[in-house]
Amino acid sequence: MCQWSQPMVSCSTNKGLLDCFTQVPSLESFQFTPALVEAALSDPTCSSVGTVLVLYTGGTIGMRSHGGVYEPEPDFLVKKVMSMSMFQDKSFTERNQIHVNYYKSKRAEYMETSSEKNPASGSQWPVICMPPTIENRRIFFTIAEYQNLLDSSNCTIDNWIQIAKHIEFFYDKFDGFIVLHGTDTLAYGASFLSFILEGLRKPVIVTGSQIPIGELRSDGRENFLGSLLIAGGGQVVPEVAVFFDNKLLRGNRVVKRSATDLDAFTSPNYPPLVEMSVDINFHLSNILRYPSESKKLTVIDSLCRNVVMLRVFPSITTETVKAFFKPPVEGVILQTYGAGNVPAMRSDLLDIFKEATEKHGIIILNITQCWRGSVQAKYSTGAVLEKIGVIPGYDMTPEAALAKLAYVLGCFKDAPTRRRMLTYDLRGEVTLPPEEETAEVITAEAPAFSLRNVVSGQAGITQIVGHVGSILSRATEDGSTNVWTLRILPYLFCGAAETNDCDLLEQLSNITHSFEFCDSEQRRPLHVAAANGHMKACRLLLEKGANPNPVDRFGYTPLTHAIRSAKASSELINLLRQYGATLSPVEVTRAREVNHAAMLGKVNQLRFYKMVGMSLQELDLEGRAPLHTAVCHRQLEIVRYLISPETEGGAEVDPLQKTSYGTTAHEEALQRNLPEIVSLLKAQPLCERQASHTGPYPVCACTNCPDGQQLHFSICPASRPGCLSCTVTHLLFAVFLAFLIAGLASTAKDKTLSDIDFCGSCSAY
Repeated sequence: MCQWSQPMVSCSTNKGLLDCFTQVPSLESFQFTPALVEAALSDPTCSSVGTVLVLYTGGTIGMRSHGGVYEPEPDFLVKKVMSMSMFQDKSFTERNQIHVNYYKSKRAEYMETSSEKNPASGSQWPVICMPPTIENRRIFFTIAEYQNLLDSSNCTIDNWIQIAKHIEFFYDKFDGFIVLHGTDTLAYGASFLSFILEGLRKPVIVTGSQIPIGELRSDGRENFLGSLLIAGGGQVVPEVAVFFDNKLLRGNRVVKRSATDLDAFTSPNYPPLVEMSVDINFHLSNILRYPSESKKLTVIDSLCRNVVMLRVFPSITTETVKAFFKPPVEGVILQTYGAGNVPAMRSDLLDIFKEATEKHGIIILNITQCWRGSVQAKYSTGAVLEKIGVIPGYDMTPEAALAKLAYVLGCFKDAPTRRRMLTYDLRGEVTLPPEEETAEVITAEAPAFSLRNVVSGQAGITQIVGHVGSILSRATEDGSTNVWTLRILPYLFCGAAETNDCDLLEQLSNITHSFEFCDSEQRRPLHVAAANGHMKACRLLLEKGANPNPVDRFGYTPLTHAIRSAKASSELINLLRQYGATLSPVEVTRAREVNHAAMLGKVNQLRFYKMVGMSLQELDLEGRAPLHTAVCHRQLEIVRYLISPETEGGAEVDPLQKTSYGTTAHEEALQRNLPEIVSLLKAQPLCERQASHTGPYPVCACTNCPDGQQLHFSICPASRPGCLSCTVTHLLFAVFLAFLIAGLASTAKDKTLSDIDFCGSCSAY
């Protein structure tokens, strides 16, 4: 198997990142996605839409048998997946082919006229639409295949950093990510990715298989399907996880338990995040909460490579141990017996450990050799290690300990900070010893409860919330939480958000440790709070770690709801943006939002869209920008705002912007006989070439025409230069122009006849 060649060099830029794949698309080349997503959202039977990027790095899952030997084959996985009905709903794509063709044709026209020529812009990754889920959700996914498929035994830290950079590059374009990876080092890869991806708020699922996906009998199909359903299913898991054998496990908690069994991975010290049986059971209390800091995804590439792993065994020699502490080693993971014990009578070993920590500043992290259990200083042989400066790693796996130590040593330089950071739970990788008080609360018996005893009003809600908490606290990993409890939670959350009840939201948060509950429209509490303009509720939700960018069934994020709210305010919008909130990642959805505001005459909404970065020149699926939409719906004030200079509080859009059909707003106003809008558009200042022109005929209004390149005539004197609306006048002048050609040729010998009647750059007379 060949490795990715110099990944840190070839992928140092965006172009280099894309060059790593078999096809090299631009960010705007997902031609099927906008049209199909829009079609899905318009379907009344579709509840919502999810998008997933699959990074195929190699591994058994995509291999093909050649003479009884499995080998990776380029494009085999993509073609195989697209041929399976469980992954691709061909009938949906065929039914909506007209939308696809229209979008592709408009995209092709744009690329032909765009000044930003990109040789890769014509290529694209296949976008695959899955059959609807049981909740009638449509999941779209695209597979990005690396040029050099990698055997996972050849994987290095550099490869995982490269994968993380690809996730960062496409982070805002997709709802979730899947990494198809070989199983040999999959546990290492998942652990390292969990530390490399800092501030992660979307699911990154690492999976693979023991048998290739193309075989008659394969675990690859179920592993891939399960990963897609979770990554694109809308129930966000904001962490790196591993999906295998119908279980989603925390990535930095897994170990490979078998080289041949289909349940190859296990999480010995932490329960599953999700389990699939007849239903998909999310164990919400096991899932990491969103990071409360208001920062975006960051790729940490400054990992320390000078880390080694020393496994203690009986009669290990002093010289062998000393070899592990020689330069340039900065950190040592010490795998000890049982609960963290070493031979206490081996003073030579203890002296080496003490000298390493005190004199050389080497960090030693103590983990157990056992799968289950934790390092504890219960015995004198274990306590002696803590006395000489060895840090307990509790129940961390070797893979997680290696990744954590590399992360801490790479990011922090002073020894006290390094030691302190290793004692924290940074990514859910370790179970810290519970406090005495916490243990008492957990073991306390829950009070008896009956719905018949619930009183009315706020007190009754408090009773229900308390009972929900008692049920969830007793819930076991087999999914024993009452079904009615889980069904009532979304309405409690959304009801509290709608009424700005921060006390109830805080109670619910303390019970569930999550805000990812949605109503029948896929709206989460943050959607509801933002739509009602509730600053306090939004601040509480964001500070407690709520996802700032969930998408409801209409494709709207909380930021969209905040802008569309009757109580919209710049303070609330700025608060959401501070925590990383964005508009819909789908371009046509964003265009639809601003055009809808223009259609309804909502100037304030357009001002807010402009404030969050929209140009207000985005074309919707009909090929119209907000200015064209405002003209069509006779919204004079919207037109005035859009074309006014920014210095006067306007949006300063290009009044000459054309629709996909080639018409300007001025021409559409003429066609609809809207004199007020025509006058407003005609009153716009002329460009510099028009203002300085002194000839007998007005110069073309197109700013792309170089001065003096052609002769320009306005054969419709009553209208603005460039008008094409007076067909009758054109026909009358055609005869007249034929007689003038001979005379004009004498004064314009360097001009061609075709230059006389229209401008070649803009097709305007």
